[in-house]
Amino acid sequence: MWVWWVFISLKSCDRNFNGSIFTRKNINTKWYDCIKPIITPPKYIFPIVWTILYILLFFVFKNILDSKNKLLIILFSINLLQNILWTYFYFSKKDVKKSFIVILLILISSIIILYKTKNKLYLPYVLWISFASYLNYLSIDKLDLYTNI
Repeated sequence: MWVWWVFISLKSCDRNFNGSIFTRKNINTKWYDCIKPIITPPKYIFPIVWTILYILLFFVFKNILDSKNKLLIILFSINLLQNILWTYFYFSKKDVKKSFIVILLILISSIIILYKTKNKLYLPYVLWISFASYLNYLSIDKLDLYTNI
């Protein structure tokens, strides 16, 4: 089981890195500056927060694996893949509306995982995704202003 947990942890880091590929090339653009909500944290906050969140997620996923609950294992894996999908739509495709749908799915699956596992280590992730959902929503309004310029 330990080897499996290390493998999944490394795959999660890989997924995070792959998601950041979409982010890096589009975060310093006029488009992003125009749609970025005023309450968006500074850029240096994101890698710090995501590092902490991924460490917590590793422990949550280990508990899920130990529980042998196949539904939760699948849901957790889908949730991680949805994170990459959100980054792809938001930063690469610049489709803020589709990314909002994806982040709502992330939030729903996260709440289900939190409810089913009752693992308090998952709560910071749910709170961060909630905040990110709100930022995504605000960027839709800013996008409409940006496209009307």
